[in-house]
Amino acid sequence: RTSSGKEKSIEFHGEMKIRTYQQPQLLPRIAMRNMGISSISPQLVGFNNLRELDLGGNLICEWDIVFEIINIFPALDILNLASNRIGDFNGKAEFQSSLATEVNLHSCGIQSYTTVEVLDKIFPELKQLCLAYNNLSNLMEIQAKFQKLEYLDISSCEVTSWCDQVNKLSKIACLKTLLLNDNEIQDVSLEKEGFHTIEHINLTGTSIREWEDIQDLASLPRLRSLSLRSTPLTSSMGAAEARFNLIARYPLVNVVNSSPVPEKERSEAERRYVSQVTQELLLLNEDDETGKETLTARHPQFERLSKRFYADMQHQSA
Repeated sequence: RTSSGKEKSIEFHGEMKIRTYQQPQLLPRIAMRNMGISSISPQLVGFNNLRELDLGGNLICEWDIVFEIINIFPALDILNLASNRIGDFNGKAEFQSSLATEVNLHSCGIQSYTTVEVLDKIFPELKQLCLAYNNLSNLMEIQAKFQKLEYLDISSCEVTSWCDQVNKLSKIACLKTLLLNDNEIQDVSLEKEGFHTIEHINLTGTSIREWEDIQDLASLPRLRSLSLRSTPLTSSMGAAEARFNLIARYPLVNVVNSSPVPEKERSEAERRYVSQVTQELLLLNEDDETGKETLTARHPQFERLSKRFYADMQHQSA
């Protein structure tokens, strides 16, 4: 027992078990972060059990070295190369492919989306890809298929337009999670049937200013999780007000800013939303039809919710 009286299990390691940890060829995971590694010896052999390799924060600066890593560790499933100044693929390196499903290239000095296109060939089984803090301002029409990609992080990648840049990603067939944090995106303008597989979008730290700017998100049929913080829109109101608006405006979303939405909270948020819009309507002149139409357009969920709550009140009074 511990000093606080709680039970704690203790595992004794015999000599043979300790020896297994002294044989790197048998390890499933190896982490060597911030160790000044700039190259890897091609003479390393026998690492057929290694599934996860973390080389974040080292000095790897060429794709040749990345291909050597792929060749030496053929069974890799997770590869972290974050904060290595690898840069763009120049087409001169001897090409190698890997079966890795998770790759982290956060802050790797990538300046061209052409390099991202090549990743589809290098990692054909890719499911999770982090490209945060690179420069993808030249995001263009995707030729690569990324047939199995489900998670894409392009936070702080100098993306400024949903219409001209983000929509280029809409053809990734299995994409479920899209992180766009800290990009200067001002609105969301979806193409027809675009992003129909998306379940989570993160727009924290973007330049969204009005609710109308993200109204299109309500049309995504599988969207269940939405994060929207530290934007001009949410900074102008309290956290509680921003949350109830998000809940009421997106009826299919059940996780807001990483926090689940219980049924009771949804009901309260929707009632509060209806009350708020009703107050705005009462401030308009009775004959101001244009004002009413504009207000209704700004609050597309109001008519549905107001009818439902009116029906509930009628039922309760009966």
